Amino acid sequence: MTFLRQGQRVFVGRCVLTHELAHAENGDPVGHHPRDEARANRVAAERLTNPRELSELVRVYPDGDQICRELGITRELFTAYWRSTATAAGAIPAILPNRPNL
Repeated sequence: MTFLRQGQRVFVGRCVLTHELAHAENGDPVGHHPRDEARANRVAAERLTNPRELSELVRVYPDGDQICRELGITRELFTAYWRSTATAAGAIPAILPNRPNL
């Protein structure tokens, strides 16, 4: 069962529900196994991120947090998307929220 907090920002609720839906679709067991969480984050991020919009935002904003605000996704989902996209392309992610060095 998934609960949303009263007063929670709409974009956060949308991210949470999409993440939890990915768990349900994959038949993930109750608990927080890192592999299952990573997959649910990646799937949710792919569903909520428009690649063309992201491409444009990366050109406009050097800050990952601003990109998250524009896309309406959480840092966690943005990071999952960016890492999976960069990994698939064989690149090292250069823009992540708060710019962690990877």
